[in-house]
Amino acid sequence: MLEHRRLDARPERFHPAEIDPDSRLHGILETSRLEVNTRHHQAIDQLGRGLRTVARAPDGTIEAVESADEHAVRFLLGLQWHPECISDRPEQARLFKAFVAAATAK
Repeated sequence: MLEHRRLDARPERFHPAEIDPDSRLHGILETSRLEVNTRHHQAIDQLGRGLRTVARAPDGTIEAVESADEHAVRFLLGLQWHPECISDRPEQARLFKAFVAAATAK
């Protein structure tokens, strides 16, 4: 079992996450495996309606969800990690670029 809970911000603790290759997240990150930071004390147990799991930690913890119908909403992506703390990493920066692009699309 991975230790996901991290109360202090530094140093960052990381673990791998497997990304669903058929997901919007995979298209944004351009990878199916990613090292993510972790310091959460709660995790998703049951998905809400209209969501699907698109990333998991090796212990099965859900690390990312997105809309089950990508045409129903412009951008819906929920992450368990903190990309804002590691935005200097190119794949994490792509998350912010995708969000801005979706927010400014007409």
